Formats: sequence, structure tokens, C-alpha cells
Amino acid sequence: MLTMNEDQVVVAWVLFMQEIELSISLQTIKNESGKIDSNKANTFSRTSWWYWFNRRHLELNIHQAKGLDIN
Repeated sequence: MLTMNEDQVVVAWVLFMQEIELSISLQTIKNESGKIDSNKANTFSRTSWWYWFNRRHLELNIHQAKGLDIN
């Protein structure tokens, strides 16, 4: 798992992305988190990682993007 400092780096990045109103997916968050320490990259592919990360950081507001209507 991430250290407390690494964890805060990910949180700061997600909050920044939200602030500038760029949409990011859960997969993007996992990929960016894996870049922090390549030895831990496999950790972020598991669903349980996101569950516990999100529980620790309720200030994060991640929404699933919705497709546009053809009309």
C-alpha cells in the first residue's frame, strides 16, 4: 500500500483534477497511483485498494462519466 505521504500525493492530485474540472476515471487514478512506486503497481489493480482508499478520503468525489445521447 501507499505510505501516508504517497497517499496524500494521490489525494492532492485527484482534488486538483476536480478543481480544474477535468474528468478522471477510477482506472486513471489507479494508473497514477501505480506510477508512484512501480513495485506496488499490482496493488492498484485490485478493487479492494480503491474501496479502502476511498473510505479514508471521503472528500474525494468520483463519478462515472455518462455517454452522450445520439440526438
